[in-house]
Amino acid sequence: MLNLNTYEDIAVIHLSGELGMPEIERVKETVFSLIRKRHYKLVLDFEAVDHVHYLSVQPLVEVLARMKSFRSELKFAGMSDYTRTIFKFGGAQGAIENFATVSEAVLAFRPNWRTWH
Repeated sequence: MLNLNTYEDIAVIHLSGELGMPEIERVKETVFSLIRKRHYKLVLDFEAVDHVHYLSVQPLVEVLARMKSFRSELKFAGMSDYTRTIFKFGGAQGAIENFATVSEAVLAFRPNWRTWH
């Protein structure tokens, strides 16, 4: 369900399977644990996610809002059209920064990343 990798100062949380409220609570705990360890740049990888329960979208949006008070950033990567639709109808449209791949999300934390392509 949840694996963690780091790339220099960026932590990537790889998610898989179905995400309901219990799984989202675990994601939230992981995010705030990383912040306590001074990891302020995070990526949630949705590439292997099959389904996200729509009620779990709002708690993730709340995590984004709380992260700003810690001067942290959270980017999303690898969301399927289906998952993006769930987030849209769950009230997250415009609240998340989504990238096609984890690599693009990681590069987005770098200054002038768009010139690297």
